[in-house]
Amino acid sequence: AVHPSSSVRILLPKPKPKTLPEAMNEDIIPGLKEVLRDTTADLELEFEDNQLCGTFVSLRNNSAYNFWTFFPDGTLDGQRGFAIAAYGQPPSIVEPFMVDEKKITPQLVIFWISKRLRAQKSALKGTN
Repeated sequence: AVHPSSSVRILLPKPKPKTLPEAMNEDIIPGLKEVLRDTTADLELEFEDNQLCGTFVSLRNNSAYNFWTFFPDGTLDGQRGFAIAAYGQPPSIVEPFMVDEKKITPQLVIFWISKRLRAQKSALKGTN
């Protein structure tokens, strides 16, 4: 930033990156709730042990689902996985998640989780 009364450039320190729990609780969970508000009911999201766990009832078919997004390294930039299942059923597979992304941001995590849930054709309204 340049001070208005001079041509001296003032360098501000970069903000300290958020920890994974901070990013989840401050950015990802509230953002995901907002994005999924119109397609789900009874949405519950919880972050614990490097996993974002979600349960919801689909407004498309009135069925309940569970999903899990895994961050085993404890960071957004480390390995990631995703699984979804009908409520009470085990997930069929745990799949790699966001493998081609280089710079992971909370907004990107929100985008890809919502995209992955919409790809589950039976789960979310607005899909074929």
